Amino acid sequence: AVQQHLESEKKARDSHERLTSEQLGHEKTVRDRHQQHVQEMFGREKEARDKHMSGHQEFLQRQTGQHDVAIRGVHEALAKERTHREQHHQAQNETLQREKVSRQRLEDTLDQESAERNRHHETVNERVNALQNTVNIFDTLIRKEMDERGKENRRLWDAIDSHTHDLASLEHDHGHGLSSPRVARPASPKAPAAAVTLGS
Repeated sequence: AVQQHLESEKKARDSHERLTSEQLGHEKTVRDRHQQHVQEMFGREKEARDKHMSGHQEFLQRQTGQHDVAIRGVHEALAKERTHREQHHQAQNETLQREKVSRQRLEDTLDQESAERNRHHETVNERVNALQNTVNIFDTLIRKEMDERGKENRRLWDAIDSHTHDLASLEHDHGHGLSSPRVARPASPKAPAAAVTLGS
C-alpha cells in the first residue's frame, strides 16, 4: 500500500512538473512576442522620425536656395540703385523695406519649423519612455507569478514530505521495519532574466 501510494505521489508530481514547465514555456513565448512587438514599434518610430527629419532637411534646403536667390536679386537691385541713387532714392527705400519683410517672414518660418521638430522629438521620447515602463511592468508581473508558483511548490512538497514521514512511522510501529524513502524536491524555478533596457 505504501509503495502504491508513493507511485501515485510520483505520478502526481511528474504531472505537476510537466504542467508547470508548459506554463512557464507559454509565459516565456508571450514575453518574447511582446518584446519583439516593442522592438518593431521602435523601428517604426525611428523610420518615421528619419523621414520627418529628411523632409525638414529638404525643406530647409529649398528655403535656403530661395533665400540665396532673393539675396542675389537684392544685391543686383542695390547695385542699380547706387548707380541711380539720386534719381531713384525713393524706389531704393521701398525695395529695402520689402526685403526686410521677406527676410522676417523667412526667419519666422524657420523658427516655427524648428519648434515643431523639437515637439516631435519630445513626443518620440515620451513614447519610448511609456514603452519602457510597459516592459518593466510586464517583467515585474512575471517575477511575481514565478515567486508565487515557487512558494506553492514548496508548500506542496512540504506536505508530501510530512505525509511520507507519517506513513513511514506508521509502518515502523506495526513492526515491519520498513522505512519510506523521502521524495526529492525539484529545484525551484528560476526567475526570468531582468527586462531589457530600451534604447533612449
